[in-house]
Amino acid sequence: MLTIVRSLLVVVVLFGLQGCYIEIADDHEGDSIHSATYLDMSHGNVRYSGSFEDEWDKDVFRLVVVNQGYYHFWSSSKLNITGQLLSSNGEVIASDSGHYDNGYNFSFISYLRAGTYYLSINGEHGNYVINIDSDEDTFWDDIGNSIDDATLLPFSHAIAAEIDYPTDVDVFEIRIDKSGYYHFYTDGDLDTYGYLMASDGDIINYADDNGRDKNFSIVEYLYAGTYYLSVESFNSSDTGIYVVYADYD
Repeated sequence: MLTIVRSLLVVVVLFGLQGCYIEIADDHEGDSIHSATYLDMSHGNVRYSGSFEDEWDKDVFRLVVVNQGYYHFWSSSKLNITGQLLSSNGEVIASDSGHYDNGYNFSFISYLRAGTYYLSINGEHGNYVINIDSDEDTFWDDIGNSIDDATLLPFSHAIAAEIDYPTDVDVFEIRIDKSGYYHFYTDGDLDTYGYLMASDGDIINYADDNGRDKNFSIVEYLYAGTYYLSVESFNSSDTGIYVVYADYD
């Protein structure tokens, strides 16, 4: 059961296995990692209601991850909101701006190990809701296995996927509107191998362990057109979960 508390204070609703946990917090969120508002993630999924007091105000939240795994960060509001996930020293891990839901909200998925992180958001004056989901079953996608049934990979929006059997290959379609440099990479514990292919399937570039941990990272200058990104495990017998990204470089 979800309990709603109405007051002058912000309400934090955390959904755990035993029901819901509610914490009342001050409605003046911090605006830097040094004054960040703490969000308790120990009870499962998080929903936090807050507000931007000024135009393009910035609110920063401190997160402590105990159980490593994939986490989905997203906002739900009618405001134009940008979100960034930061490491303990302030380095950007993931970000998104207005690519989710109604074109205003942010959304990204990241694999996090135990430790301290920060979520920085900024947007127009008004109310917002931040959501953090840790239930992996709610955001996996069914990915195509060839260029004929490839899954569209949008820019600045993470897709969580899985190499779920030996020799499995996931193929993503990439639509380029403007020539320039583009960055494709994965994140997670799986040792991934990536191939960037032209519209006819010819390999343009490939990479192995040049990304974070054992993930691949490909930066390539591309002309307008359709391309494909193939993701597989380095060892054909390995299976596991990963997150794939496409960004403007």
